Amino acid sequence: MRIGLFGLPGSGKTVTAQRLSEKLNLCLVKTGTLLRELESEDSERGREIKRALTEGSLADNFLVSEIVKEKIEGQDCLNGFIVDGYPRDIEQLKSFDPEFSHVIFLKVSEKTVRERLLKRGREDDTPEVIEKRLEVQTDELGRVLDHYKDNLIEIDGEKTEEEVYQNILDELKTKN
Repeated sequence: MRIGLFGLPGSGKTVTAQRLSEKLNLCLVKTGTLLRELESEDSERGREIKRALTEGSLADNFLVSEIVKEKIEGQDCLNGFIVDGYPRDIEQLKSFDPEFSHVIFLKVSEKTVRERLLKRGREDDTPEVIEKRLEVQTDELGRVLDHYKDNLIEIDGEKTEEEVYQNILDELKTKN
């Protein structure tokens, strides 16, 4: 199984991806975590990622695509994977398409996104950065989801964590 998990920041992707990964015994590829790990590198690549994360913009598409491709093609992911946060836009998709068997979209309102991100209290979750992320990601996310429309599963991400998780498992059962 090759699952792509999508949603705006704060939609619950990371928690949901972790639970699904454990339940389905799939490799978990968390793009944000990979980028934050690389951000601490004392290299041009690390500085570039840090700058993008601080500003709320997207990291270089080719760089992100290469990082995800390396992870997916590694030993850990041979039996399938769940990708959280990739591709974020069509350019990344052109660089590398993981060819998902299932694409899950956690749909939440922008109001919910703002509330959740401010509550989690990460350093880069300032109101200004949140607004920039919403602006940048909303349009691009729509284009990516349109690309995967044939295997798209839309889930109401406003529900509780448990309800979202169970809804996804139920949908995956019907699609296999």
